[in-house]
Amino acid sequence: MTIKSNLALWLILLIAVFNIALLFFIAAPQGHYSFSRVMNAVGFPVIDNHEDSSTTVPALNQQTAQQAAAADSSYYTLQWRHVKTENVDDYQVETYQEFQIYKDVRDRVVKIVSLPHYEYLRYWMGKNNVTIQFN
Repeated sequence: MTIKSNLALWLILLIAVFNIALLFFIAAPQGHYSFSRVMNAVGFPVIDNHEDSSTTVPALNQQTAQQAAAADSSYYTLQWRHVKTENVDDYQVETYQEFQIYKDVRDRVVKIVSLPHYEYLRYWMGKNNVTIQFN
């Protein structure tokens, strides 16, 4: 009788550990545990097997070679930026757009790419449409 109960307890424990690991995997931000991002931050070279070598274009001069090296050792973060504020009916609507900000190993911004993702915050201003100023 104790063998079956011990087996049942181990099975329940195994299922609980699996569910907790699955929860952490789902809750982690996309790309947070990216191997190449971690290795690039440390400064080690990373070989990307997903890239087709036939599309690689040789560098024409020293400046483009440096830019290519900077792009290879960069990583990006996602950031929401305020785009515009407008009054619609009795509401003040703030529009935010998502951007990818590429940085090199020393956290210098290499380039900024705008994404087609928008978020809208709507504030009810009442019947008088008094505009709120945010600094």
